[in-house]
Parts: sequence; C-alpha cells; structure tokens
Amino acid sequence: MNRLIALITALFIPCVSLANDKFSYTDGKGLGESLIQGPNALKTKDVPDYQGSTVPETDYQENFHKMGDAATEMTHDPENKTGAAVINSQKERLEHDFRITENDPLIQLSNEINSDPLSVIGGEAEKENGGVQEVVETTHLCEESAEEATNSCEQTRHIKLRKTTEKRYEKTLFYRRSIFGRSYAPQQSSYSFKEVTPWSRTITGTGGYTEGQNNIYIDVEVLTSDPLDDFIDDQCSGYEKQSNKGLCRYGDEVIIEGPETREFCEGDECISVTRDWWKKRRTYHCKHPSKDNCGPFRAAGCEQTKAVCKTRVGEVCVENQKTFLCRSQRLGNGVTKIIKRIRG
Repeated sequence: MNRLIALITALFIPCVSLANDKFSYTDGKGLGESLIQGPNALKTKDVPDYQGSTVPETDYQENFHKMGDAATEMTHDPENKTGAAVINSQKERLEHDFRITENDPLIQLSNEINSDPLSVIGGEAEKENGGVQEVVETTHLCEESAEEATNSCEQTRHIKLRKTTEKRYEKTLFYRRSIFGRSYAPQQSSYSFKEVTPWSRTITGTGGYTEGQNNIYIDVEVLTSDPLDDFIDDQCSGYEKQSNKGLCRYGDEVIIEGPETREFCEGDECISVTRDWWKKRRTYHCKHPSKDNCGPFRAAGCEQTKAVCKTRVGEVCVENQKTFLCRSQRLGNGVTKIIKRIRG
C-alpha cells in the first residue's frame, strides 16, 4: 500500500508544476480583491499570516516562470513541509525498491500473453490449407433504370344530355264567382300571359262575389346537362397508377381548352353548357420499367466495367444494361491462380 501511495505522489507532484501559473495567479488575485470590497469585506487584520501587498511573491506577476521555479525549489527543500513530504516519499520508494522494470513480474506476464495469447484465452489458431489460392472472377449482366422520361397526356371532357320533366308557365287565369249562386264565367285578363303572384278576395253584401288570379303551369320535357354526369376521357390514368407505385411523379397541369360556354343539341332542341375546362394536359416524369437487379452486385463490392443504353424514349436513355465483375477467392498458401467464368 505504501508503495502505491508513493507512486501516486511521485506522479502527481510534477504535474503541479505544469499548471498555468499566469492564470492561477490572476484568479487568486481576483478572488483576493473581491474579498476586500463592500460592507462585509474581510479585514486584513483577520487574515492569518497576512504580510501586506509587497511580499516577495508579487514579483510573480511580471515573471510567471519564477513561480514554477519556486515550486520546484520548494519540493527539494527538506525544511519546507511540502518538500519534506516529497523527499520522504522518494526515500520510501528507494528503500522498498519500488521500480517498474522489464524484470517486473507484471511486465513479464504481459509479454508472455502477447507472444502466445491462445494459451491464455484458449482455442486453436485457424490454419490455412496448403495448395493453390484460387481467385474466381465472374461477369454478370443486369439492368437498371437511367434518366426519367417526360410524358404528357390529355384529359377531355364530354357532356351527357338528358331529358327531364319540369313545370312551365302557360297563362294566368282571372276568375269571379257570385257567392249567392250567380256565377260569372272565368275570363282571361289582359295580362294573361304574364306570370303574376296569385291572389283572391271576396266581396260581401248584396251582389257579393269572389274573384282572384292563378298561374297555370303544364309539364314539359326539357334538355339538360348535369356536371356530375360528365364523362372524362382520361389518357393519364396509366401514369396515375404508376405514380401510386412510385414509378412516376406528377409534373404540371395546363388547361388548353376552357373555361367557356358551348352549345349542344338533340334534335331541334339545343342548350348552352358552361364548364371550367374542356381539355387539360398533364406532365409526368417516369422511370422506365426495369428489372433493377444490379443492387446485389454493387452491395457485394463487385466492379462495374461497362454500361450501355438498352432503351430510349426520344433522345433520353431511360434504361441501361450494366456489366459487373465479381471476384471471390479460395484461401491457400501457394500460387495465385485466376479462373474466369462468364455468366449472362
């Protein structure tokens, strides 16, 4: 135990001299100044062994290296408490021969482990089989998507006409009837073909009567069109399905016809139909369908040696055929022999 304490002391003391003397002095001076300020300041008379502000150590402010020299000198001074402790620890180390040399049992054991680790951890070393070391080279062809192809498609709107029944105004009828049994034939008013708000009233007394006006409607068939019935000729549905699979991405959309009002007829009857758009053009950016089977060769560290365009869309190459060279070896301790195999 004494040997261990002596070792720690010997290792620690040199480290003290490595401290940054300048910062240590500055921090200590700042702390001292803070303690002598304010109403609760520490009085110099209360400081044990206070020697004033002109002690020899103030020379360290301008000559920081002297602080390290003084510390070193102190550790060699047997009259100094710190120096005595250091000198005593050195003596104890020498008395007990506390030295780590190549003959130390710990060092010898470490060397034995390094020279033959299997004797300590157990097991057997792997041994290479004798013979020829064979390196097998194989060539593989695969396909992979290249640049995206830009595709455009159109959506065209078609309307569906249908007949519906609705009530249509025909005329307005004015009537007057006697309330005593004497009746008057209903008569058309002078504005009988102008739709009015129905009304009626009764006149009592001698010769009393009831009169009023009613609008008369008839059921007629008319030609109509409902936007919900519109049919969209969609050339883009295939690209939408590819988008759902992650093979295409949506570009943009442009209205090339509309909004406008168009006239549609069925027989002699025609109607006007207004829509926000009649034809749109969409753009999709798509990867060409490919086997995309080059990934395993790339992951295995194989070398790509060739790439040729297999499929083009216009001027854009959308699919490549690539060649990969893969190497594997059979361990041996003899001559290296290269065997080439080609696989399509």
